Amino acid sequence: MRRSEREIRDPQDICSIIDQCKVFRVAMIDGNRPYIVPLNFAYTYQDDVFTFYFHCAREGKKIDLIKANPHICFEMDGKHELVEASTACNHSYLYQSIIGTGIAEFIENDFTKSAILEMLMYQQTGTHWQISPQQSAAVCVCQITVSEISAKQHR
Repeated sequence: MRRSEREIRDPQDICSIIDQCKVFRVAMIDGNRPYIVPLNFAYTYQDDVFTFYFHCAREGKKIDLIKANPHICFEMDGKHELVEASTACNHSYLYQSIIGTGIAEFIENDFTKSAILEMLMYQQTGTHWQISPQQSAAVCVCQITVSEISAKQHR
């Protein structure tokens, strides 16, 4: 990381940033080009491993690309604020950001999918919802096991 003074290493501080985000962007490989989509998500941090989850339709470009190559990159950011100055070059921008890579895989068990979807709904709404196995069968749920993660902020 070029600006090491902005790096965040403490996992709890990283979790704090993630907790404030509602959308993360997942980049996949489409032949020889990147393909990126914004998604709602949930996550866990257990045994020093971050795992992210998202849901989507049961078919489509995301599904096809992940099946062809499960290696992904993700990004999320927040706390945006412009810092104005008297000259253009002295302007700055405050932010927090997370970037990482991982392996995506689809969850097939409807009971597990229900639990993940309930976690996702809580992450997004702050309310506990019950998702039946029948409801979870209607969507695809993807799990991303993080292999690398970095965080930084300009405050």
